[in-house]
Amino acid sequence: MAVPSSTPNKKRPLLVAGLIAVVLMVGAVVAGAYLWRRYQAPSQASAADCALAQSIIDRARQVPRDKAAAEKWAAETRQMRITGMKDGYLGALVAQYEGWAVASATGEGRPPAPREVTDLRDEANGHCEEAGRTLTFPPIVSALRTVAGSR
Repeated sequence: MAVPSSTPNKKRPLLVAGLIAVVLMVGAVVAGAYLWRRYQAPSQASAADCALAQSIIDRARQVPRDKAAAEKWAAETRQMRITGMKDGYLGALVAQYEGWAVASATGEGRPPAPREVTDLRDEANGHCEEAGRTLTFPPIVSALRTVAGSR
C-alpha cells in the first residue's frame, strides 16, 4: 500500500507569518521615518505671516540712528509682529533680525556676520515653504561702519 503524498508542508505557515512580520516592520519603519521628518520640520506659517515678516524686514532698512527713535521703532514693530503674526517661530526669527537692525543702526552692537544673516534667512524661509513665499534679508551694516566709510 502506498501512502498518499498529500501531507501538508509544515514550514509554509511559518514562512507566511515571517513574510507578514517583515511587511509590518517595513511599514512601521516607513511610517516612523515620515512622522520623524514631520516632527523635525519647521512650522509652516501662513502667506499673511510671511508677507508681514517681509514687510518688517524691509522696514528694518530705515531704523533711525537716534537711540530713542530706534527704541520707539522697535516697540512699534514688535507690537505689529505680535498682533499680526500667528507663527511664533517665524516671529522669533524676525525679532532677531529686528534686534540686529536696531543695535547696528544705533551703533550699540556688532553687526551680524553675513553668514548669520544667511542662516537666519534660510531658517525663516523654511517656515514659508508651504505659503510659497521667499523672504529676502538684506545684510545689516553697522552705523559706525557707514559713518566711518563716508569720511
